[in-house]
Amino acid sequence: MSRNIFITGGMGGIGQACVQKFVQQGDKVTFTFATEKANQAEAEKLAKSIGPTATALAIDMGNPDSIRAALEKSVEVIGSIDTLVNAAAVGSATVNSYATDKDSQDLKMMEINAFGALKISEAFIELNKNSTVVKKLINFSSVGGGFQAFPNFRLSDGMSKAAVSFLTRQLAAENVHSNIDVFAIAPSRLL
Repeated sequence: MSRNIFITGGMGGIGQACVQKFVQQGDKVTFTFATEKANQAEAEKLAKSIGPTATALAIDMGNPDSIRAALEKSVEVIGSIDTLVNAAAVGSATVNSYATDKDSQDLKMMEINAFGALKISEAFIELNKNSTVVKKLINFSSVGGGFQAFPNFRLSDGMSKAAVSFLTRQLAAENVHSNIDVFAIAPSRLL
């Protein structure tokens, strides 16, 4: 049975891998690209290379209006959204492409990882509050964010991912009797 999936951060890393896997399984997928990092042509080229059921949408994870607009556009393109996969994130290394100074990087880390996760989760829940069909909300966190402390781990990286872990636990508790199942995935690298 085909599902309708909305994935943030679909241009690379975990997000792109999720887009590819869901499309391979026959699902319809809308995925987002950061307006600061890619353009529509690049995103559409990637969507076409993945398959006919993949569609790219622009988003600014620091802008609640942009987040709501992307979800609304997704509904127009694929219909209702069965699953939100929130994979948009920056880490200690990838944040360098957004800003060169530490303060701006720390703010960007909190904006994309924590604030963006909060706003897209709220918007997804609001969008599905009257649905009788079970929906899934999946946030990506990190083992370095609330589960384990590592020496020399960038503080804003850990703080922002810990916020995602807390957000997910709180949303799971608040939606325990609703139609929305809430999960967090905390990937890590083995050293």
